[in-house]
Amino acid sequence: MSNIVKLLEAITLDAEVYNTYEAAWQQNDQLFFARKIFAEAMMDKLYWLTTAKKGSANYYEMKKRDVASAQQNFRGDEISTNELRGAIANAKAAGDKHDALMQMFADLQELYRTTMDENGNDYHPYGAPMMGNAPEEPSDIPEDIAQELAALGMAPTAIEDAA
Repeated sequence: MSNIVKLLEAITLDAEVYNTYEAAWQQNDQLFFARKIFAEAMMDKLYWLTTAKKGSANYYEMKKRDVASAQQNFRGDEISTNELRGAIANAKAAGDKHDALMQMFADLQELYRTTMDENGNDYHPYGAPMMGNAPEEPSDIPEDIAQELAALGMAPTAIEDAA
């Protein structure tokens, strides 16, 4: 469990409140909603930090390319040796950073799924692509639409040629 999850779990305020619907006093965590909002905001930011154009995943890939370049430029002298060692160290650090951010995200998802969502669902970060039941592979264009496209001089190319 990461420190970020421990921090969120520490945000509580138990208080005795009167429930008018049940006409009874109840112990209730008054900061439950705030804790949920904090968790969602952190997952949104972690998603952005890992997947954005300059996010940790792309940065790690860039550092791996730097290692490949240093390997290609390696001549066996002191300068190229230090360049290769530095590139390897930078790539390892970038990979460790990405793994740490992904582990934090996974820990927050587990906390959210088990304690914050009444249906036990994962949180969908802002900006993440929606997952649905649409087929991922392209399918053939229906015949009537293909005929209409052909009448417009815009016959389907890639899918029709593959068939």
